[in-house]
Amino acid sequence: MNVLKRFFRTRETYLGIAAALILQLVFFSVWLTGYDGINDRVDQLKIAVTNEDTELGKDVAKTVAEQIPFKVTEVDNLTEAKEKLDLREWDMVIHIPKSFTEDLQEKQSANLNYYINQANPTLSKQIMEKTAKTVTDEASDQAYIGIQDQIKKVIPKEVASQAPDSEQVEPIAEKIVDQVQKHTEIHPVKMSLTKTNNVEGFSSNMLPLLVILASFIGAMIMSMQFQIVADVLKDKCNKWAIFLIRLGINIVASLMISLLTVVLMRLFGIDIQISIFSAWMFQSLLFFSFVCLTQMFVILFGIPGMVFNIIVVAIQLVSSGVMVPRDMLSSFYARISEYLPATYGVDGYFSIVYGGGDLAADVRILLIMIAVTLVVALGRIAIPSKTVSKQMIEKGA
Repeated sequence: MNVLKRFFRTRETYLGIAAALILQLVFFSVWLTGYDGINDRVDQLKIAVTNEDTELGKDVAKTVAEQIPFKVTEVDNLTEAKEKLDLREWDMVIHIPKSFTEDLQEKQSANLNYYINQANPTLSKQIMEKTAKTVTDEASDQAYIGIQDQIKKVIPKEVASQAPDSEQVEPIAEKIVDQVQKHTEIHPVKMSLTKTNNVEGFSSNMLPLLVILASFIGAMIMSMQFQIVADVLKDKCNKWAIFLIRLGINIVASLMISLLTVVLMRLFGIDIQISIFSAWMFQSLLFFSFVCLTQMFVILFGIPGMVFNIIVVAIQLVSSGVMVPRDMLSSFYARISEYLPATYGVDGYFSIVYGGGDLAADVRILLIMIAVTLVVALGRIAIPSKTVSKQMIEKGA
């Protein structure tokens, strides 16, 4: 009983229980609100249609625009469409080749070409593959009906022009039409699917989520421990010296921990599309951005600032765009994702693992975020602790 009483006389016991409760509350609240209604926002996905066929291709393009619940844009140039797909501006490109109608007429079979960038959220890729099949089936049904109608019109005329006895034309033509229709391809339109930036293996697909989660949690715990050390030293050492030493340790730790991350990726057979050194530098920058963000909250609010870090990690896992496209999230989560480093970490890792994208743009934004969080932290340190305490007392009064 004495041990039990001592446990509950210690503040850390209540802090531990409170932390567990806060985690439950935050993750349930963020995840269930973040993913709520995503099926209702499927119309935010984007498809480009490139039509080179001037006959039946127009009907297919019209069907896509009218019946598919996405943002459909017609693009004249296939090369341009594929370039934008590589930059993740489109979720899929549908290409109707120039010979589409001719192939249907002469070969009774034609291809619709689909391009899906694999450097995209998992849900987006799954939706696009299903959509490609749906479009192909619809185009195939349209083409089959068109071919049947053409057979009914053309064959009787051909038979009539060759038949010596006009009375025998109709029954002969009907028999020929029946035989031709029976041997007509039921599914004349075929799906030709190209997965650009494709990488095999489930581990590669999950790598961006793994790296973001491990890096942010690691940075969060490291910032908390460093804040505890800073609080112990603040009465003995100059506050600017503490901050500069802390900054230096953060930079070195980011480089060392990120090197381990890259080595582990190689040990587990994860192929990357850039050099190991470039991947190391990007991971170091990403980890350091997480450190600066989590450090900012604990410098602003002390150890209670960890509550904000818990909230941020939950929001980033929902809004970063690993599993669900950011376009399908509610406006709040889609907007807030623009101001969180995990968003650009995920985009960067899509480029590193799959290829494509604009890695340089992700690096620039991470550098801006690092600068902003460091400035905020420096601003808080510049304010004397007594002044902050006095302001908090006055607000409480």
